[in-house]
Amino acid sequence: MKTIKNLVTGKEMPEFLTGVIAPMFTPCNEDGSLDEEGIRSYIQWLKGTGAVTSIFVRSGVGKMLLFSMDEVREIARVAIDEAAGDIYVMVGTSGDFSGGKPREDKYIEQTVELSQFAQDQGADGAVVVSFGMDPLGNLDEKVKKFYERLNDSVQIPIIIYQPGMTPAPFLMKPEVLETVSALPNVRGMKFSTDDMKRFGDLCAASLDQDFTMISGAETSFLPALSLGAGGVIGEGCNTYPQVLRAVFDSFMSGDLGAAARAQATVNRTLAVWSGMDSALVGKTYLASKGVKIKPILRRRKVDVDIEPRLDAFEKAIDSAVEPFKKG
Repeated sequence: MKTIKNLVTGKEMPEFLTGVIAPMFTPCNEDGSLDEEGIRSYIQWLKGTGAVTSIFVRSGVGKMLLFSMDEVREIARVAIDEAAGDIYVMVGTSGDFSGGKPREDKYIEQTVELSQFAQDQGADGAVVVSFGMDPLGNLDEKVKKFYERLNDSVQIPIIIYQPGMTPAPFLMKPEVLETVSALPNVRGMKFSTDDMKRFGDLCAASLDQDFTMISGAETSFLPALSLGAGGVIGEGCNTYPQVLRAVFDSFMSGDLGAAARAQATVNRTLAVWSGMDSALVGKTYLASKGVKIKPILRRRKVDVDIEPRLDAFEKAIDSAVEPFKKG
């Protein structure tokens, strides 16, 4: 697999965990079913930006907790087929939360099953949360054993996923990551935080391993890169990936001034989302760009309350992207 070296740490990182990783919104039909045409059209649009390294299906902004095992399989199958090897695909393979939090043993078995399915379909990585575990007992040891089980069950890279919704007991500790990151198939972690002390502690804990940290806060992408991160996963990766790509490319080329200016654009643009459901407005924006996607979440269409802001949102995104378009 192709690797890229971090400019500061000199660490070699697998390409699919670097640059812009788009956590896809999940296209749905009016009845709540998966919209295969929408998924395929959306992936083609992301490919066409020339800025996205990898796509991540069944993500947090994709409402990952709402989909059944069969639906996760379908999302993975369609995405991997449409990517066609032109773009890397990471699949959220955590167990099924659609009917409520499962029992710990069932959650582990479901996660293994979905991870093996993703591997068989040709996914480049399986992205997994630990908060399906029971917090009672020695949780640190449970988390270690959970990732050990996954490590022994698949050969594709396993990515630890710590989105903003992660309950406090499940937040990764540096001493736990030091152990888990040494597992050969556990290859990275996405951490959503603007706290660069906490992010840096995890970078340091895994520095000597074949393990890549990913920023889950696009407003802190540049400082995260300087601490050793490889890429970013954030809602803006879906709508203005060119700007986030400019942060990465400028950093990697040593042009820190350009990286800082691109980061400032990211931060201004993300503020436009404030108070709106990112999936709803993101889907609406993509539809305005010709993507065959409906502005629908699992059970509802765009709220009328946000419609007066959509025009301003579209203009703000377009204005941010324009200077960073290539060709």
